[in-house]
Amino acid sequence: MYKEPAAPNWDDLLLVRAIADSRGMPGAAAEFRISASTVFRRLGQIEALLGVALFHRHRSGYELTPAGADIVALAQRLEVDIAASLRRVAERQELLAGELSIVVDETLPPLLVPSFAEFLRQFPDFCLHVTTVDRAPDLSAHDATIMIFANGEPSG
Repeated sequence: MYKEPAAPNWDDLLLVRAIADSRGMPGAAAEFRISASTVFRRLGQIEALLGVALFHRHRSGYELTPAGADIVALAQRLEVDIAASLRRVAERQELLAGELSIVVDETLPPLLVPSFAEFLRQFPDFCLHVTTVDRAPDLSAHDATIMIFANGEPSG
């Protein structure tokens, strides 16, 4: 019965690519800030995991096998896809904008102002309209996007 091979993690793919780019252990070790022996050991683990050699070892350096070339190509595609996804996420973040009407209990502004300020730092395209009242308004009137009220007696 066919068993799906175990998959290397992202760091494994990056390590294989670094070995390929530098054609050896010392360059990859420098890029990852680890020892060449650690790179050598980790490559052995990755190859054992995949069940295939990723490099031909020569005196002049390491040369990718066809399987190794596939892994490097995969790492490059994933890196491009990850960068594109992160850009899309950042663009969505920038699209968060609008107006919020907030009605708060008159006793709460000293407690809430720092939170409102932090919100506006994180989302500068929002406009907050804060109104204080001495009693809770009628919720069915939809006078606010958000209503914040203290309930009960102060403790202490």
